[in-house]
Amino acid sequence: FDIRLDNCNTTVDGLEKLIQGATGNPSFRFGKGRPSTWESLFGRVKGRVNDILASLYLGSGVGDVLADVNVLNAMDRNKSIQVTGDLMTEDLDLGKILDNKLLGLCTISSTMKADIVREKGPVLSIESLLVDRLGLKGHDYTDISANGKLSTEKFEGQVVSHDPACDFLFKGLFS
Repeated sequence: FDIRLDNCNTTVDGLEKLIQGATGNPSFRFGKGRPSTWESLFGRVKGRVNDILASLYLGSGVGDVLADVNVLNAMDRNKSIQVTGDLMTEDLDLGKILDNKLLGLCTISSTMKADIVREKGPVLSIESLLVDRLGLKGHDYTDISANGKLSTEKFEGQVVSHDPACDFLFKGLFS
């Protein structure tokens, strides 16, 4: 298949159902402050059902997301779903999306691989994560980078922050 999307709208409920089905997590939900629809959906999705290339732009009143990814094994229940590629956000309001007043706007660029085992949850291999803006408790943190592996139980890798309010280097295991 080869699908081109040009200025489409999608509901957040539909996006939740897609994520629930892909991850095997029927309880996944965005927060109450999420938009009811994404105002703009552009991109291209092509490939076979178990080998999909997608380049998508999602825009809304809570920020923008650009994803350039390859999805393997999405329909094969006997294998983990693998998602590799690049993800970028621009002023994405995590607080509204996740219904969390501690979080604010987020602008990142990342290259990563996610291995989603349906019964266990995701393992995220972060090749590079650059945080230009992360709103937390009313402060915008900037100039943060990371790489490593993140699962539901632990993070093993490196985080470097050169933000004036939070200058540090972490390298190791956090569980």
